[in-house]
Amino acid sequence: MSVNAPNIFPQVLLVPLGPSTPPLPTAETFALIIDPGTDWQSVSTSPHIQALRASCPSNGTLFLRIDSLPDACEEALARFLAMGIEGIVLAGCSGTRHIQHLATLLRVAEANANRTDGSTRIMAELGGVIEAFLPPRPLASSRLSAAIFSEDAAIAATGTEKRKGTNAAVDTMRTSTLLMAAQARISSYLLGDGPAEEFSGRVVLCGGDPQQQLDQRLGRNISNTSPASQ
Repeated sequence: MSVNAPNIFPQVLLVPLGPSTPPLPTAETFALIIDPGTDWQSVSTSPHIQALRASCPSNGTLFLRIDSLPDACEEALARFLAMGIEGIVLAGCSGTRHIQHLATLLRVAEANANRTDGSTRIMAELGGVIEAFLPPRPLASSRLSAAIFSEDAAIAATGTEKRKGTNAAVDTMRTSTLLMAAQARISSYLLGDGPAEEFSGRVVLCGGDPQQQLDQRLGRNISNTSPASQ
């Protein structure tokens, strides 16, 4: 697959929003994805995001992972952009229409945050919505820089079990993600512990408890986490 060089990050890191900041690369370019959990709008003034922005070197691009597009969320998006967020990871992406809806909201948010129109990148996180693969359709947006395949989201969406060996449903979704990324001429990353040889790279979890991070990504109730604590 031939991909535009600016769209390839040698490292993609995923960090839960919290008071601690993981060690960050200083030599090569990387993407740092902040995962605030399911109620992402409520943390749009979080000092932890400001701290991550301040600690992120110039070779890093800061993304925010969101799992929904509620009504009037462009106001929250504008606050994140004003704080230094440079890209959005759209979790549970259902396809091009979903991406284009986010792109429309970002255009309003960029204007409100005095950011250049079209400057905010989008990564599409696939796997959590089966409809994105029935059938797999080309992804299209001038903002789109990468596709992420979430193994755990795909396992949850298909109601299958995580186990060693093959999982036909998840493997089909994985292959479809690679195909859609190739058609869009964008990079692809694996969020999971399966084979990543065919992807541009792997999303690496940094900091926090791995099970809690998984629960947050899948929208599960976490008894010891609340927006106030973030």
